[in-house]
Amino acid sequence: MNKHIILVHTGFYDHNKKGFTLLEILLAIFIFSILVTSVFGSFNFILKNVNGLKDIMEIHDMGSRCIQRMVLDLESIHVTPQTIYETHKSRDISDPHPVKGGPRISGSYSNPALMFSSHAHLPFYGHGGTGVAEIVYYMEKTTYNAGRLKRSDRLFSDTAFEPSKTDPVVCDSVASLTFSFFDCEGNKSDYWDSNSGEFSFSTPSAIGIYLEIEGKSGIYPFKTLVSLPVVRNKIEK
Repeated sequence: MNKHIILVHTGFYDHNKKGFTLLEILLAIFIFSILVTSVFGSFNFILKNVNGLKDIMEIHDMGSRCIQRMVLDLESIHVTPQTIYETHKSRDISDPHPVKGGPRISGSYSNPALMFSSHAHLPFYGHGGTGVAEIVYYMEKTTYNAGRLKRSDRLFSDTAFEPSKTDPVVCDSVASLTFSFFDCEGNKSDYWDSNSGEFSFSTPSAIGIYLEIEGKSGIYPFKTLVSLPVVRNKIEK
């Protein structure tokens, strides 16, 4: 008697199911490589420019703070009233609170300065007290192309202003600094002296500030126009 072994196939085979072809696999790898290259290229770009972005942010912060400090000082400006000034002038007494500015104040067109009196006194180094302070913004040269802007702040004194090494720096890497002065009629001048007959012993009605800060990636400008809260009108001779 012949014995037959019957094999029972319990699985099944789907003739419609096919695997990926070599061409499809190569195409997928190619597309994936393009995506990876693009992603890593973007990260590489960001990493290379992170220092530049940080430099721009630091410059913007420094420039904004510097302009804000000058605006706060000017908005608290103290001016000798016209009647009192006329009395001082008739007695040949110099004005203790002049408004002076521009390159002529510091004696050099490359180092402009601004001098005025203000109620925005900031005590430094343990020198307290309140009152009207003489504030002077002046440039200190540091390199061939840039300098630093310093701020002198002292309560009323009979002694003439002298730059000090202890004066705080309000802005570094200054490429240029320009002040513009406007009278009540809107006429513009690059300097001002309220004790001068050239300006009829008046004070400006507004002061423009144009500041340029030099960074690693270029020079960045900051500017503003400050309308002064008090003004002494022209005094006729």
